Order: sequence, then C-alpha cells, then structure tokens
Amino acid sequence: MSIHRHDAPGATPAGVVAELVDRLRELGEVLWSAQSDDTLVEVVEGLQSLASAAAVVEAGALVEAEARDLARERLHFGSTGDWVTHMAGLRKGEGKRRLARAKALSGPLGRTREALLAGALSPGQADLVVDAVEALPGGEWTRWRGRN
Repeated sequence: MSIHRHDAPGATPAGVVAELVDRLRELGEVLWSAQSDDTLVEVVEGLQSLASAAAVVEAGALVEAEARDLARERLHFGSTGDWVTHMAGLRKGEGKRRLARAKALSGPLGRTREALLAGALSPGQADLVVDAVEALPGGEWTRWRGRN
C-alpha cells in the first residue's frame, strides 16, 4: 500500500469516489440498444474489474474505520459490521463478512488483495479464499502454506 498525494483541489479519496459515482450515474441514461456488441462486452467486463478494485478500496477504508471504532463512537452503531450492513442495505451478517474480508486483505492475504486489485479475482472469489484460509487447522505453518 502507498500514500498518494493528490494535487488537484478536491481530489481526496472521497472526492475521487464521488466523481466516479457521478460518472457512473451518467451511464444509467445510456441507450444500450444503440451500443455495439464490443462496447457491451467491454462495459460489462470493465464493471467487473471496477467491482474488484472497489472491494480493495472498501477493505482499506473499513479496516481503518474499525481501528478508529467510528461505527460505535461517531455513528452510534453496535459495530462496524452493523454500520456497513445498514448503510449498504445488506442482508444480516453481510457487513460482518465484508469486514472479515477487509481485515484478511489488509493483513495475511496480501496476494489475494493484489489479485483482486488487478481484476484477476472477484469479491466473491476473494471471500472463498478468506473462508478457506479461516477453515485451515490452527498451526502457523499450515496457515502460511494455505496463504501461499
């Protein structure tokens, strides 16, 4: 991970995300029937890569929000998982699962994080990796082998 300097005014991480959301909302008005086959394929594939990259960004922000205990201290939720579940309109327990993925990607599963960021894995596939590593026997060597 790295720290990036943003030169443009308003080019904070939150500003970048807001700009992406606005640009994607504009695409909600596209007449898809007027688009070429190649464009449709490129858009669908690109959105999958976007979802993978967004999961990595979310992971970093969630881990830091958890470390600062923002959900409890500032937002008055019972936990970070509860906050994510509520904010994103997820099923019960889904926020907790996303937080577990975030912690794993920010910690022992760095290679999985890299693959997710590169678009080689989907968030769902990353969840399978996290679950598989968690299910390994407790020995440190065994866990190391499972991660590598």
